[in-house]
Amino acid sequence: MSEMVERVARAMLDSEPTWTGEHWDDDRRLTVREFLESTHLQDAIEVIARDAARAAIEAMREPTDGMVDAGYHRAKPYLGTETMAQAYRAMITAALGEGE
Repeated sequence: MSEMVERVARAMLDSEPTWTGEHWDDDRRLTVREFLESTHLQDAIEVIARDAARAAIEAMREPTDGMVDAGYHRAKPYLGTETMAQAYRAMITAALGEGE
């Protein structure tokens, strides 16, 4: 498996969901059965998926040497390897909505 796939998988597994109890109407704690039978499960899954996606994209922020090399060979007449890496990081930052 590629270095990037391993990096992304590790980041997704290690991500800490931001889901809290604010997704239901009252402050009481739900039992597992109540939670599973409610619509809150879908809300939690969506938040967890979004957080895992963000963690995955953040893990991809630093390109692997192989990625920089592949990009450099494609754009060799125009860019150097460091410029290629900087452009890649800028694209990841934009994907995360951080460069706005």
